[in-house]
Amino acid sequence: MVERPLTHPRDEGRAGRCATLFAVLGIASVGADPAAASTVLSTTTEVFGSATAVYSFDTPSAGTLNVQLTDVGWPTRLASLSSTIYSSTASLGSLSAAGDLTLLLSGPSDLSAFVSAQAQGALNLGLYSLDITFSPSTSPVPLPSAGLLLTCGVGILGTIGWRWRRREEGGP
Repeated sequence: MVERPLTHPRDEGRAGRCATLFAVLGIASVGADPAAASTVLSTTTEVFGSATAVYSFDTPSAGTLNVQLTDVGWPTRLASLSSTIYSSTASLGSLSAAGDLTLLLSGPSDLSAFVSAQAQGALNLGLYSLDITFSPSTSPVPLPSAGLLLTCGVGILGTIGWRWRRREEGGP
């Protein structure tokens, strides 16, 4: 009876490479969230006396629009601060003071933010910040499931290749 080594010299280190491949595929399947919020508009504006500003922006799809209007309080708080978000046909929402506003959008939109501010104090000077983020409401591809399927497919192909080579070498 001829004794065969359990592994072929060519197979040494293959288990480590396979484990590394599966680990990389598992990490890649986790990935970033495709529905993560993106910044649409971020501005900080100085107010001397009174000021109004209109900022135009667009959203690419249906989703959630988050508006954050902040009185920075430099050098003193503003006497008044307000904002309204408009589409081409209607007012979608407004803030009568610093705060947060969440709007649900049904599709792509060209929007405008109107901001009005009044400074106060000895310098008649103030500062506000407007931050608008957008989160799409699309259904993300289930990456963990797809990654598992890919990992299983690569494992099956590897097993078939290993058995095929083993048969060529005269193994069972």
